[in-house]
Amino acid sequence: MSEITASLHESLEQLTMLLRCSICCSTLGSNGAPSQLPCIHIFCQDCIKQHLKTKLECPECRTPCTRRSVTSAAHVSKVVRAYRSVSKSFGVAPTIWNEDCYLTQPEVQCTQWDGDGMEDLLVSRKMGQDLTGWKKKFHEENVLKFNEADVARRKAEDREAEEEEEEEEKKERDIEKEKEKEIEQEKEDEVDNFPENDDDDHEVAKSPPPQTTEPTPTPKTFKTVQPPPITFRIGMDVLHETHGKGVVAVVKEKGWMKVDFKGEEIAIRSTSLQTIPHLEPLASPAPSSPSPPPSSSLSPKPASPEPQPQTTTTTTTTTITSSSHLPHFPINTTVEVQARTWTNINKPGGTATITNVTETPNGPVYDVKYVIGTLQEKNVDAKFVTLHKELDRGRRRFCVKREKEDIDPQIPNPDPNSISKSKESKLMSSKKRRRARSKSSSSSNPSPFQAPFLSSTTPTQTLTQPRHPIPTAPQISPSQISDLAFSRYSRLLTPRDNKLTYVISGFSLDNSDQTEATNEIHKLGEILGPDVQINKVARNVTNSTNFLITKATQNSSSNDGVFKAEKRTLKTMQCIARGIPIVTVDYIRSCVAAKKIVAPTKLNAINTIPTKSSTPSSDLGVFKAAATMETTTDPVNASPFSKVAVYLVGDFLTGQGGPKKDDCIALLNDLHFKVIDADWKAAKLISQKRQKANPRLTKSINHLVLLCDNDPKSFPITGSLR
Repeated sequence: MSEITASLHESLEQLTMLLRCSICCSTLGSNGAPSQLPCIHIFCQDCIKQHLKTKLECPECRTPCTRRSVTSAAHVSKVVRAYRSVSKSFGVAPTIWNEDCYLTQPEVQCTQWDGDGMEDLLVSRKMGQDLTGWKKKFHEENVLKFNEADVARRKAEDREAEEEEEEEEKKERDIEKEKEKEIEQEKEDEVDNFPENDDDDHEVAKSPPPQTTEPTPTPKTFKTVQPPPITFRIGMDVLHETHGKGVVAVVKEKGWMKVDFKGEEIAIRSTSLQTIPHLEPLASPAPSSPSPPPSSSLSPKPASPEPQPQTTTTTTTTTITSSSHLPHFPINTTVEVQARTWTNINKPGGTATITNVTETPNGPVYDVKYVIGTLQEKNVDAKFVTLHKELDRGRRRFCVKREKEDIDPQIPNPDPNSISKSKESKLMSSKKRRRARSKSSSSSNPSPFQAPFLSSTTPTQTLTQPRHPIPTAPQISPSQISDLAFSRYSRLLTPRDNKLTYVISGFSLDNSDQTEATNEIHKLGEILGPDVQINKVARNVTNSTNFLITKATQNSSSNDGVFKAEKRTLKTMQCIARGIPIVTVDYIRSCVAAKKIVAPTKLNAINTIPTKSSTPSSDLGVFKAAATMETTTDPVNASPFSKVAVYLVGDFLTGQGGPKKDDCIALLNDLHFKVIDADWKAAKLISQKRQKANPRLTKSINHLVLLCDNDPKSFPITGSLR
């Protein structure tokens, strides 16, 4: 019987361990129905919901979960109900059994199974209840220990924080005490130490020869000391005044000190320790008949003055102003009031109008009303008031117009015989001359080309008329143009240093034409042999380039086989500027047929290149440009653009949307222009022209090209040639 009871207890104990909630350490269902998490761990419903209020994770595996993820475990509920019914029937409580655990009553062979079974069940129930209570007690003790440790840790942290705060406060108090001691020591040093007498300082006033008699001290006259110069200190009860040869009477009243020179009171304003050296001896007033001082100055120990306005300068200065020299302004006068600053008081000052004038012994005092705003101020000392200087109406109007004038873009390296800047400014300052000059320049010398945003009524002398005369190209007869061009081409097509360099215009030739041109050049390379190396340039045209290959179309206006380029590209423009021959694929075929490099003819060379459809001028002449370069020995000085300055202003487009800035600069350099990049004068000039014409142009125009002249006689690359 004991073996059966032991096996029954062991099976029930194993089932108890499996059906135990790890949160409350009791059988599932004790605190609500069994509930399951997504991680397949099962707990009591109330226990798991209370746990998820503090931590959104599983107590067993720490898997993140929420209260919505809790589901009911119906299959476990059935097992729990069966377990409880069996336990109730046999009176068995959950417990843990091992080999050392025996029943308190030995096995007895008896036929009364019911009585023996009941005794065994009572014993096992008591043992199980004791074990369950011990588990709960152990769990509660652990919780209490953890709580006590947490409380002790927090108390220790608070204690350390309080100690650190006390140390910081102690350090701050020590620093404040040291600062107070230093301030007191500085005050004592200022009182004890006086500046030495300096006989080389500037003189302030002159007076009659010194008198040897000392006057009797009066409420307005203090004792005279010999060596040091006069020293005044505002804000203290004692005024120190010393002079070696004379007597000076000083009275402090409302932050000002009055010095009596020959019976005339002069106000001295001081903001710090100040010194007036080298005062000449003065005649002391007779003690029998002293002048009656004001009631505020009769006390031998004057009261503390009002706070004085502070200055922003660090050097100590003394302002000595006489009531007779202070400015006097009538009412309704526009004046400038200086800015003043006292402790916790700020007077900004500004332009104001005088509303009232009050005469005082120290000078006039004004009541002013500021022009900007409704602020008014009373009792402003005259020393803070100056006359408002305003430009007259004509001068102000001239300055405004001068700012709006067109800026004359200066060309580098000006002619020494040009007009000087001073004369030019005088000429521009005259309104009549400026109008006459603008009218004469716009009527007598009209510009053949103007940008659409440039108004013809505005003075555009700097754009329409260059400062220096542009030299004209040498006159060449039409019959000599082709001969001179072909002679230049034959010289340039000769391989230099056993190298032949060519360029293909990618925008003009499609893929099939480029492939055909490459094959023909490959054949020519095989014919010339390894002695001549043929190279292709992919980027810009250089001085070492021998020829350029492009696609041509026959000119409809001529029947003599003259060809022009199908498209105008940057590379073709560079070839025109350098005088490099522009040929077609037929020229390479002719060289392959002749088995050598031959001179181009009219049937395989480009004569002109087209212009834009919107441009009314004719095509650009290629032969004429080459012939002109052939006749000149110095192409730089002979170029009509050598003395023309070009200002690059605007946002140049990048990619395939428009020309690149580097390419434009390279082309202008080939034409011998003087390129000035991002000049502020040109930028301001163009912005003014845009605003006068149409403000919307600033959005549509990305880059600008300014033409100074469009005369075919002076420009060698302009004109349709046959």
